[in-house]
Amino acid sequence: MNRVKKAAWLGLTISTLLLAVLAVMSTYVGRQLRVLQLFGVLAVLGLTGLSFIILRRKQSQTEVDSDERDKLIIRKAFVATYFSLWCLLVVVCLIPQFVIGQEHQMPVGLLPLMLLGIMFICNVVYCFAVLVQYGWGGKGGEETD
Repeated sequence: MNRVKKAAWLGLTISTLLLAVLAVMSTYVGRQLRVLQLFGVLAVLGLTGLSFIILRRKQSQTEVDSDERDKLIIRKAFVATYFSLWCLLVVVCLIPQFVIGQEHQMPVGLLPLMLLGIMFICNVVYCFAVLVQYGWGGKGGEETD
């Protein structure tokens, strides 16, 4: 498994854990929520920091960092992420106008949360696009490592 595929699996794992932390946090209210928020942020930051250590290590000395196929997969994944980013930005900008209306107000604190949600979804799209392309790359459709 090369570095790009490892990063994609790790990105999906961290995203899944973040969703689990958010699901647990949504069940608590008040002071306990602040402690869980701090724990969730620290856990995600710790996993992200740990990912740099995991991804730097090669399985063997002869393992190449990347080749032309890897670069093409990364490029296609970025195109898919870029397309989803613009679609999400349009949707996020238009939905409040139809739901809230032009006469009402929206708290400013929602704007960074919407941006974080878009970033999260784009990360999942990128990781999923990389893994799908690696899964389709083998002979006869089998997965290659």
